[in-house]
Amino acid sequence: MKGRVENSGAVIPVTFHLETGQLLQIEFVVDTGFTGALALPLGAVRHLRLPFEQEVKADLPDSSVISVPVHFADIEWNETRKRVRVLGMGQTPRIGIALLANCRFGAEFWEGGAVIISPKGKA
Repeated sequence: MKGRVENSGAVIPVTFHLETGQLLQIEFVVDTGFTGALALPLGAVRHLRLPFEQEVKADLPDSSVISVPVHFADIEWNETRKRVRVLGMGQTPRIGIALLANCRFGAEFWEGGAVIISPKGKA
């Protein structure tokens, strides 16, 4: 998977397989401090009509704890369709380390630099 560095962040486009059969691409910022798979603003989750799973407690960087809705989505990840959990929270779409497990992650940290995520064992 290929992306770019923008505003000092690693940005990767992720393709969603919607229940309507449509494909939708959303750009996500890689957040290595986020332990989940994906986070989307709640308005985007509602707009995409992602299936609801449950509410969970989430620890924020400021040590506060909030209740967050968890939804499911089918995405393309390293050329494979994958079902992932999506937290409805925040202002910016984020990829967490749950999706980076068993992947190589590399970035050229200058504006417009390349970002690459590849499966373990592939360059």
